[in-house]
Amino acid sequence: MQNEQVDPLLLRTHCAFFVSTSEATMRLLVVDDNARMRALMIGVLRRSLTGLGEVYECGEGGEAVGMYRERHPDWTLMDVQMPGMDGLEAARHIRAVCPEARIIMVSQYGDPAYRDEAAQIGVVAYVLKEDVGDIPAIILQNTPEVHQI
Repeated sequence: MQNEQVDPLLLRTHCAFFVSTSEATMRLLVVDDNARMRALMIGVLRRSLTGLGEVYECGEGGEAVGMYRERHPDWTLMDVQMPGMDGLEAARHIRAVCPEARIIMVSQYGDPAYRDEAAQIGVVAYVLKEDVGDIPAIILQNTPEVHQI
């Protein structure tokens, strides 16, 4: 894990949690260094959920922290291993200043150490990439105002 520094005060000044309503749409941030994996996750969610609005994408953890600050997504799907700042470190930065941030870690690694670290950070779930089809159910369970198609 690389320790890139993100100014927590800068992030905190821009932290505003968006709560979806039946009239609003859910904003999603998808973070993975593999563009095909990002497209797959977005496709699964678009086919499975109503209320999915803007989707933001980036391929690196440091970029994700900045995008979170700018866009305030309702949900973030975050890969664990990426170049630059990894997903666990990015999730730690985001949750340190926005404890209500809803993050799902998505990884090809089922390593218990990664799962434990993600749980300590306070992410909603840790999903293996082979199980991305489970992500809509996780979002539905944790976002009552979003409905399944």
